[in-house]
Amino acid sequence: IGFLGAGAIIKEGQAVRGLTTAACLWIVAGIGMAVGVGLYMPALLVTAISLFNLLLLKRVERFVKKDRYRRLTVIGDDI
Repeated sequence: IGFLGAGAIIKEGQAVRGLTTAACLWIVAGIGMAVGVGLYMPALLVTAISLFNLLLLKRVERFVKKDRYRRLTVIGDDI
């Protein structure tokens, strides 16, 4: 699962994409293991919470202004 998650993360210039996909892979793996050992209610609860968060946060993200973010460059001699 770790290799699949790492493969989902892509760096394009200064942007990093695929973090949500990588996190979802870990969540789905955990849900699958929970179902595999018979923990159906916790798996259902985590599934519901995950879907709620993914759907809600996608809508909230639309309202967050992109211009709030600034670029910070740190220059040092100790590197």
